[in-house]
Amino acid sequence: MKVLEFLGRGTFGQVVKCWKKGTSDIVAIKILKNHPSYARQGQIEVSILSRLSQENADEFNFVRAFECFQHKNHTCLVFEMLEQNLYDFLKQNKFSPLPLKYIRPILQQMLALVVSGGSSG
Repeated sequence: MKVLEFLGRGTFGQVVKCWKKGTSDIVAIKILKNHPSYARQGQIEVSILSRLSQENADEFNFVRAFECFQHKNHTCLVFEMLEQNLYDFLKQNKFSPLPLKYIRPILQQMLALVVSGGSSG
């Protein structure tokens, strides 16, 4: 992987835009802070994402997680690169409440995913 750009920082770590060498793939890598509690959160996230990866990401419109690896004692989660994250979307809209026309499809997709997960165990 080659880091192309720093995308942001949050409670659990930072996110960078990377190019997967030998391919044309651009991905987002979430690098978790090297702290026991964050490592545990990372394990939970990996567990959830591996379960979600068994579902059809296109049908339910959730971000794809490709892999997870350790680098210098940091858990790294590799995701598909999306155009915009929720924070940037909210910032672009001056942090005003989201109109129902944006919230409704998100909630419908989440509910469909929960219902689907419930039927698979």
